[in-house]
Amino acid sequence: MIKGSWIEDPESVEAFLVEMKNRIQNSYENVKIIKRTRSEDKTFNFQAQYGITHEIICEELLKLDRSNYCYTDNDYDSKKGGLVWIFGQTLIYPGIYSYPEVYIKLKLNSKVICLSFHEKEYPLEYPYN
Repeated sequence: MIKGSWIEDPESVEAFLVEMKNRIQNSYENVKIIKRTRSEDKTFNFQAQYGITHEIICEELLKLDRSNYCYTDNDYDSKKGGLVWIFGQTLIYPGIYSYPEVYIKLKLNSKVICLSFHEKEYPLEYPYN
């Protein structure tokens, strides 16, 4: 967990997941995957390496539950501020022989904003697992 971040209570995590999933179930177009331009685009590189499409990311997000939750933090990278929610998921996808643990950073505004979806770089802790 990053300094300054915190663990939300289980009910808040559930409420975030319900809202996120409702938006995705309405339309996969409600998920915006952020493209990095000022630094390495780890999500794009991960997608290219493993053949991960927008649809697959949406399907993986729909699989998340409270046990995937890691922590919450402020969005320091955005002028809009708000909260970012960090999850981890072991990716199980046909054709991938080593199943990497994926770091997922999400935010809600008018869409589900996927700020990160790539192989974890540091150990992830799951307080509700």
